[in-house]
Amino acid sequence: MKAGGFYHVYNIGNNRETIFKEDCNYEFFLRRLQYYVGGLVHIHAYCLMPNHFHLLIEIPIENHHHTLPFGKSGLSTIQRAFKNFFTSYAKAINKAYGRLGSLFKTRCPFKPINDHYQYKITMAYIHYNPVKAKLCESYEKWERSSYQLIQTRKANTIRVERALQQFGGLEEFLNFHNHYGKFKNPDL
Repeated sequence: MKAGGFYHVYNIGNNRETIFKEDCNYEFFLRRLQYYVGGLVHIHAYCLMPNHFHLLIEIPIENHHHTLPFGKSGLSTIQRAFKNFFTSYAKAINKAYGRLGSLFKTRCPFKPINDHYQYKITMAYIHYNPVKAKLCESYEKWERSSYQLIQTRKANTIRVERALQQFGGLEEFLNFHNHYGKFKNPDL
């Protein structure tokens, strides 16, 4: 991990199990995310689906000291914060629904975004994911993603203006997503 870098963070339920059992779990997930990692990373995009999630994050330059591994675990402060976030969420779900064991399939990967174009593709992929998973017909309508927040410029847990800046503005953001959707599904 490096300061100033962008990362695609994702995970899936163990055995593809549902990780969001009811609507209130989605909001709880976002609140826990903000609580544990909000001060360390900037969230540019997210999409939450019944059995998995995707995040696009940026590690601000000023948090460079939080990217260095330390201690016996060898985890950085940011990695430890994400680990605590996932543990907190999993424990809450386990307690609320009487389940035991790991909620998530694997340790959460941080896939680096290597250039500006990959950033755009990753964000569109994240927003388009519910269509790919056949959960809805239009990525614009999926309520559990950041697409509508960015489109309407409503800040929530994400850095709307910073995300739009990466596209060159709202119009380019909308055009890129529209072209990505048509490329991935010509019938749209």
